[in-house]
Amino acid sequence: MEQWIKELKEYSSDPNLCLAIAATKCDLENNRRVPKEKGPQLAKKYQAIHHLTSSKANTGIFEMFEELLTSNYWIILNRHLEKVAGFRTNKL
Repeated sequence: MEQWIKELKEYSSDPNLCLAIAATKCDLENNRRVPKEKGPQLAKKYQAIHHLTSSKANTGIFEMFEELLTSNYWIILNRHLEKVAGFRTNKL
């Protein structure tokens, strides 16, 4: 996954946009393959958001996309305001 993140940042038209790390299948806690701490550690390292999700249980997916879109909205808005008006909002 770390290689994917590096490639996203390298080839993205905007490497400052917020990324999301979805820890999938959180409904299958007993079958965990990745240590629980790994997701938050990667999120902190790459300044990404992290959510536990399950498409089967419909858990965490809406919240993850809502946070991702909101974060990217403020990043883009601040960049635009800085460019055209010389100031930023207090968000982010």
